[in-house]
Order: sequence, then C-alpha cells, then structure tokens
Amino acid sequence: MKNKKQKNQTLQIVVVVVILVALFTLLGLSLAKLFDINGNSIPNVLDKIELLDENNNKQTTELNEAVTDSKDEIIENINDSESSINSNISSKYYLLDKSLTEKTNALTVLLNTSFTNLNNNVNNTRNALLTALTNSQNAIHTDLDNTRNHLGNMITNSQNAIHTDLNNTRTHLGNMITNSMNSINTNIDETEKTILEDNDKELISKYQDIVPLLQNMEELAKILNNMRLKRGSFEFESLEPKLILDENGKVIQIEVRIRRTAEKLIEEFMLVANETVAQAMTWLDVPFIYRVHEEPKDEKLTRLLLALDQFGYDMKVKNKKALPKTLQQILLDMENETRTKSEKIKDAIVSRLMIRSMTKAKYQETNIGHFGLASSCYTHFTSPIRRYPDLLVHRLIKEFMLGKKETFATNPVSYFMEKVNKSAIQASLTERKAEVLERDCVDLKKTEYMSNFIGETFKGILSSITQYGLYIMLDNTVEGLVKYNQMTDDYYEIDELKGRVKGEKTRKVYQIGDKVIVRVIKTNLEKRAVEFRLLRKDK
Repeated sequence: MKNKKQKNQTLQIVVVVVILVALFTLLGLSLAKLFDINGNSIPNVLDKIELLDENNNKQTTELNEAVTDSKDEIIENINDSESSINSNISSKYYLLDKSLTEKTNALTVLLNTSFTNLNNNVNNTRNALLTALTNSQNAIHTDLDNTRNHLGNMITNSQNAIHTDLNNTRTHLGNMITNSMNSINTNIDETEKTILEDNDKELISKYQDIVPLLQNMEELAKILNNMRLKRGSFEFESLEPKLILDENGKVIQIEVRIRRTAEKLIEEFMLVANETVAQAMTWLDVPFIYRVHEEPKDEKLTRLLLALDQFGYDMKVKNKKALPKTLQQILLDMENETRTKSEKIKDAIVSRLMIRSMTKAKYQETNIGHFGLASSCYTHFTSPIRRYPDLLVHRLIKEFMLGKKETFATNPVSYFMEKVNKSAIQASLTERKAEVLERDCVDLKKTEYMSNFIGETFKGILSSITQYGLYIMLDNTVEGLVKYNQMTDDYYEIDELKGRVKGEKTRKVYQIGDKVIVRVIKTNLEKRAVEFRLLRKDK
C-alpha cells in the first residue's frame, strides 16, 4: 500500500510538469505571432487574437490528449509494476512460510524427543528416590520400634521400682504416723483423764510439780473462753475422723476424734496470743498480714435459717445483729456431754451447715476483723501446724517491733508492703488446695475401709440433699450417696431450700436430720465415693 501511494504522487507531479511546459510553450508562440519579429507591420489585432485562440484551443486539446495518453501509459506501467511486485512478494512469502513450517516441524520433533527423554529421566530418578525413601523409612521404623520397646521396658521397670519404693515408703510413713498418733493420743488421753478431768490421786502425786500449773491453765482457759463467747465468737462442733491403720497402712477402724480439755486450753491460749500480736502490730501502723473473715451473705443466712428450722430450732430472729447470738446458743447446747452418738452426728451436721453459710476466712494486708471469732483484729502468729503466714508474721515482728534487720532493702516498709500483699494471696490459695488434698486423702481411706462392708447395713443421718441424691452420714463419719434412681418406691420431688424430698404418690418425706437405715452397695476408690441404698427410716 505504501509503494502504490508513492507511485500516485509521482504520477501527479509528472502531469503538472507537462501541463506547465505546454502552457509556457503556447504562451511563447502566441507572443511571436502577435509581434512581428522581422519588423513587419502588425495585422489586425482582433484577427490575430481570434487566430491565436483557435491555435491555443487546438494545442490545448492536443496537449490534453497527450497528457491523457501519458497518464494512461504511466498508470498501466504502475499497475504492471504493482502486479510484478505482488507476484514477487507472494512468491517470497510462500517460500518463507514453507521454510518456517519445515523448521517448526523439525523443532517440534526435537522438543518432543527432549521431553520424552526428560520424563524418562525424571521417572527413573523419582522411582529411585521412592525406593531409597521406603528403605530408609523401613529402617527408621525398625529402629524406632526397637528403641520404643527398649524405652518402654526401661520405663515400666522404673515405674515398677518407683511404685514399689513409694508403696514401701508410704507404708513405712503410715506406720510411723499411726504409731506416733496412737502414742500421742494414748499419752494425752491418760494425762487428761487422770489429772485434768478425773483428778487421779496417783498421777497427781507423780506429777505434783506441774499439777498447779496445769490447773491454773485450765482455769485461765475457761475465763478466756467465756470472754470470747460473750463477745459473740462461734464454737463450731466438728466430727474429725480418727483413722486407725494396721501395719500395712490399711484402715481397720474409724472413730470420732474427741477434743479433750488439754486441746481446748491450748487453743484458747493460741487465740489470745494471735489477737495480742495482731493488735500490737496494728498500733505500730506497719505492713502486716491479717487473718480476716467477712460477714456471711444474706442469701446464705436465709438458707441456713430454713435448714435449721427443719432440725427443730426456733429461728425467729428480729434483726441480723441478733443472729450471731442465736447461732452461738445453738452451738453451746451441742456441748452437753450427755448427748448420744447419733445426736452428736446431728450436731456436726448442723455445725457444717453453719460453716457452709459463712464466707471463707483468708489472709490479706488490710484488717477487716474476724466475724467467726468476733475479733476486731486477728492473725496467725502461732497455730497447731506451722504455716508460712506464721513465719512472715515473725519476720515482721523482728523488723518493726524488735528492730532486727530482716531485709537488705533500703525501704523496709515498701518492701514488706509488697511482700505481704503477694504472700497473702498465695497463702490463701495454697490453704484451699491443702484443705482439698487433706479431704481427698481422708475420703480415699474411708472409701477403702467401706469396701469391706459391701451388702451390710448401717444406721445414719440424712446430712444433705442435692439434685442427684441424698447424702447419709454414718456414726463413724463416713458419708455416702443414695441416688434417686435407687429409691424405686416412688418419684420424689426435691425441695433443696427446705432440705427435704417428698414422694409424689406415697407423700413420704425425707428431710435433713432424719435417722435412716442404709445398705452399702458400691464403692469407687478412684472417685473416693461410697454408694448406699436407702432401706427405711430409723425409729
């Protein structure tokens, strides 16, 4: 297309040049005829002009014909040249296309051959790698199995050895603890029974040097106890089991541990010592760790009053401030030594209901008093068992009361303030964990003991009611569950608020405090649980 356009432009230029040449020629001829070049006279001008026009027209016609002929000839030459060029281009394009096709086919064949060879090499390599991996995996699995079996045997042997050592150690410690406890209990029982309670003349004579001191201590303990009760302190009656073990650490008997005079007087001295230390440190206005007990919540008190009503207590309390005195009187009535064993079990259940209605005592750095002891300021300076808060109190006394350095900190007040805060939180947490652990251990031993009495019947008292059954406490403090699906004589409606269940058809009622007869049907050491079947009420 570009060559054709150039040819047309060239043709147009040639035509213009030819026309211009013809016009200039004509003009020259006309001027020559108009004037006589040889000096002759000029003919009539009009005739000359007319003749000139005729010649001019004739020449123009001839020139147009010549131009047309030249144009046609040029166009024809151009067309011939174009056809020749197109023919050459088509021929060369055909040859080029043929050459490209042949080269493309050759390249395709070459590529296909290369791909085939490459695929074969890849497949061969992959198969070789898979074979090597499979062999390696098999070898590794074999080694792992051998190692695992070897380790398993080592671990099993180690576990067996550890279990054997633990069992031996546990048995040995159990025997030591049991012998120590039996020896201590025997000595205490003999001393209390003969000197402080029975005034045995023989032993009074034997220990005459300390008898006056023991008698004064007993009298002082009674004075301290009366003072504490007057201000509203509670005396909760609890049934602490005494587990008697054989030489192999197995429970052979469960008894109720009795708090005797010696224990009570020591407890009174301990309480007054704790209060005295707490008050003295409070006056110094220094960092200190307190044992605090908040007032119970109204909701829990309401549930307690309803439960106590089921036990036959008149709980018409005018206001909340009068409640502690009312509860205290109930607890004091329980201290009557003439009460039977079943009555003491019932008293323990009532005490437990009261304790559960209270908030948990805890440690903290700010003093809010102790509700259960009716104490405005209390701590653990000393206790039956040594606790970490006791040791921290000792350090605080040395630092701020006795002037002995207990820290290298430049600011002891700031140091102990932070330490007391963290220690109070940690001590409260670990105390709850220790209580759970102790309870679980005792429950495990109780369950182990009751496993010897499957199928036998016992007397007990209905201690609590839940959504899944009734809990019965035996005279030996063992507590077991009677599931509702074992009470097949009726469908029982549960009233937890009033602490009772009622038969839908028979209208039979079981409530907290009822004496019942049960049979041991199952024990579960893993869950530390005893299961009873309720036979009937005990008359």
